[in-house]
Amino acid sequence: MIQPRAEGLTVSVLVANFNYGRFLGAAIESVLAQSHPVQEILICDDGSTDDSCVVAERYAARHANVKLLRKTNGGQGSAFNTAFAACSGQAVCLLDSDDVLAEHKVARVVEIFTAMPEVGWVRHKLRLTDASLTPLGAVLPTFRGSRKVRGKYAHLEKTVTFNTAVSLRRELAERLFPIPEHAFRRGPDLYLDFMCGVLGATGYSLDEELGLYRRHSAQVSAGGGDFQAALEGEIGMTRAFLSVEPCQGYIPTHLYKHELIAAYMRSGRILDRRRLSLCAGGLASASRLAREGSALLALLQLTKLAYGFLLPRSWIRRQRKRNAWCVA
Repeated sequence: MIQPRAEGLTVSVLVANFNYGRFLGAAIESVLAQSHPVQEILICDDGSTDDSCVVAERYAARHANVKLLRKTNGGQGSAFNTAFAACSGQAVCLLDSDDVLAEHKVARVVEIFTAMPEVGWVRHKLRLTDASLTPLGAVLPTFRGSRKVRGKYAHLEKTVTFNTAVSLRRELAERLFPIPEHAFRRGPDLYLDFMCGVLGATGYSLDEELGLYRRHSAQVSAGGGDFQAALEGEIGMTRAFLSVEPCQGYIPTHLYKHELIAAYMRSGRILDRRRLSLCAGGLASASRLAREGSALLALLQLTKLAYGFLLPRSWIRRQRKRNAWCVA
């Protein structure tokens, strides 16, 4: 068990919302119920047309630490930017308005930040649920064991994952924000994932379920049950990141695998020109990694490349069995 220092950290929870009024109350309640004090709950409404603002205002009227920020629609990245600009906490936790936090989530994050001053970000696991918060059996992301994550090219893997699983020390958050709004109307968690690695920020993967990740038809990551659409969206957001931050020519190891699987879903063929071209690109990327001294990452990229090329049906079956979309 990590032992905290005597001093505490102030905490801000940033909530991005768009037309999730039916879920927003549960998200806010989960923050108010935290075992560690939360100084600020900043809800940025991104131009909702439902009753979201009514719900948020009801809580703001009763709780001094709840504040509603309104803006015209600009996307999820823009909403988190607005909330971050208004916050002052030494620890910053992100929350999607359709998710909920476990009671001790903030306490565990503060323990890690106070015990390990070198750690700039913390991620944890989320239990996948349906729209009514009934567990579906899957836990995301799929890493095993609590551990520090170091290294400049940690962005080649998933480092932080899912907005609700992300907590940042303020010093690091000030280097990450603002999120590029034109590229990340959706999926700002991907931007945070990769930038933590680009900056070489040390993080901590906490192997504990500290929230519920709600899956429903209106959700981007659910893709309405359309795995191909979800996969194409993931690829698009990753490529958007690479257009913003070139990463010195390196490519996230999962990207070629996902592009190979997406190409198979489009053509239905293991061998076609697009998939062979992707293989060539992946081999060149792995070779570059090896030359730069990242032999383990090169091996991982080759492994994922082989999996995406030879076993695309296996990945599709696994995703359908888990009834979830995630990078893995």
